[in-house]
Amino acid sequence: MVGNRDWFYDFDESYRDSVKLGDDSRMNVMGKGNVKLCINGRNHIIT
Repeated sequence: MVGNRDWFYDFDESYRDSVKLGDDSRMNVMGKGNVKLCINGRNHIIT
């Protein structure tokens, strides 16, 4: 989960779902994508 859309490298806003958390509550998913990180000058993409 990422609270900031600017961190996404590739983001699909049309994706909708819900997830069940450890305390049995549910949270809506409002999109999905990949996160791009630059560590020590190297780019890494987390899918």
